[in-house]
Amino acid sequence: MGSLVALCVLTVVLGFVKTELQNKEFALGGTLTLKPAALTSSISSITWKHNDNLLAEQLTSDSKPDYYPQNEDRISLNFKTGELSIIKLTEKDAGRYNVEINNVIQNVGYQVKIIKRVPVPTVVVQPLACSETTPNCTVDCQGDVTGAGTVRYFWKEDDGGWKESAKKKEIKNDADTQKIKEFFCKVNNSVSEDKSPATKNPFYKEPSSSVGKVAGILPVLLHSDASICRQLHPCSSLFSISELESGCKLYGWMAPILLTISVRPNVCKHRWRELGQGCFVPATPPTTHT
Repeated sequence: MGSLVALCVLTVVLGFVKTELQNKEFALGGTLTLKPAALTSSISSITWKHNDNLLAEQLTSDSKPDYYPQNEDRISLNFKTGELSIIKLTEKDAGRYNVEINNVIQNVGYQVKIIKRVPVPTVVVQPLACSETTPNCTVDCQGDVTGAGTVRYFWKEDDGGWKESAKKKEIKNDADTQKIKEFFCKVNNSVSEDKSPATKNPFYKEPSSSVGKVAGILPVLLHSDASICRQLHPCSSLFSISELESGCKLYGWMAPILLTISVRPNVCKHRWRELGQGCFVPATPPTTHT
């Protein structure tokens, strides 16, 4: 009698084994793969259930697995590892998955969600009347994310790095924003990621340039004897300088004119005005020639 009571109690306890459910998300139309928790022994039988309904089972290593419904060809079972796979996922594949190995219900199961992949987003400038004279506007990372679960948004300016932010962000018509040519946004979820094409910044301004102000943008280093002139930034991308016995030749493109100036040593020393970083050429150097 005592043994029978103990057996009944054990059966009741096993029937109420609490299973921990781990959350998993898979893409609609994609593939689901679930594995049992760490195995302590080899598998002699395995059964997977979906929402407490029999889904796949294999009772011996020599038998073939059975799938339910029986004509279901999307399911596969790896007897050695206990791994369950389902391809071409539909929304009906969402729900609770539990596994029983060697007639023992495992204490780890899965709560599965089937979500959509994110779309290719588009950066939309708002309002539509936003222009270079507007004090501030908004950029919106648009795309239908219905059914995509939890999504995150990222922004990039020109060739800069991605920074996570909100779906919308305000842009101010200030000096920093006016240097940005294009905006990009990116959206992702747990199963996918995609980014937008470039959208032009309505506040962007081309860097100003003036041929008449060559003197103000051409700094050079001045040596004590003034026999050598050397180039300093920020003009490295515009000008080159050749060192000659008679002085220095400065040449380069200053759109739209190709500028060439030959300077005698005494001009480097006496005619060039000194600045904090070197010298600059007077607007009309009296002792230079082209």
